[in-house]
Amino acid sequence: MFITRKKSNVDVSFKKYFLLLIVGLLIAAGVDAKYYIATKELKVRAAKGKKAKIIGTVKARSTVDVTEIDDVWWRITYNDQDGYVQGKLLKEAPENIQTPEQTSVDEASRLPFGISTTSLIIIIGSILAVIVTIRQIRNYIARRNARLAYQPPAEKIVRITHWYQCKHCSAAIKKDTEPSIAGCSQSLRHLWINLGPLGNLKYICKNCSTIIMVAEEPRKDGCPNNDEHQWKKL
Repeated sequence: MFITRKKSNVDVSFKKYFLLLIVGLLIAAGVDAKYYIATKELKVRAAKGKKAKIIGTVKARSTVDVTEIDDVWWRITYNDQDGYVQGKLLKEAPENIQTPEQTSVDEASRLPFGISTTSLIIIIGSILAVIVTIRQIRNYIARRNARLAYQPPAEKIVRITHWYQCKHCSAAIKKDTEPSIAGCSQSLRHLWINLGPLGNLKYICKNCSTIIMVAEEPRKDGCPNNDEHQWKKL
């Protein structure tokens, strides 16, 4: 069998008188307690009771001076006059509490989704830096691939035709490269002498009667019939 005990009126009265005792000590000592608003907004009334005239409002986290504490309605100083607010909506203010004026700068610098303007600038700057870096890497890779794929045009080899004469067999031929030494009729191999590049000037040697068309005066040494040619321009 369980026995239920009703809450004694003595306990309630004790709490009430204890609270009044604390208020009396504060008033007697002449100390105004600092409290701050623990709700979004607090209505200040001209007298006790919800039907009393509203003389103003106090913003959240604003501090007020409490001059009288009651069960429900506490008296505060509001615009140099007495006002009444619900005591349950007040909390004792710590020393480091920030008032709305102190927090206005932080709130103004924050965006609606909770990121501060400074943080957003840092994030955007970081994203732009990454984009620029990626573009630089892509450009570098493109330039490198272009260099690897580039093939310089092959140098065109210009071959100039020259007159050659064998000192042994007197044979004279035109070629753009040095002739083969094989096949000489007077010796084991040809001994070719480069007389000069092919041209429009006609010369004849008085010693060996060789006639050639060259661009400049032919070379004199290597005549088959003498040590030197004796060229005559025709």
